[in-house]
Amino acid sequence: MLLQHMVQAYGDIRSGRSQRDTGWDFDLTCSVLQRFFKKRDVGEESRNPEGQTILYLETEKSIVCHLAHLSDWGFPFYVLDLRRAVKRILDKERWYISFFKDNCPRKEWA
Repeated sequence: MLLQHMVQAYGDIRSGRSQRDTGWDFDLTCSVLQRFFKKRDVGEESRNPEGQTILYLETEKSIVCHLAHLSDWGFPFYVLDLRRAVKRILDKERWYISFFKDNCPRKEWA
């Protein structure tokens, strides 16, 4: 029942009604509505359960794609190779990550 109210309230607010008025009609607080809309607008699938990432999502996907391609060929790829590749990417883009010593990820990161 509450979920139906939330979906109806979501539709009302998207159509231009204020959160305060919608909250009064459905007996919901503004903070509850805001949390619900944040989950709806951002989407749960876009959140990373492990926290923030160092690289952009596209860069991470590219690295994973290249690693999969190398493994299809049977090319040995070690953790040190991954760490050096990330260091090279960061240096090329002129990013300095203070979390990494000398801009090189630690073993735990990889």
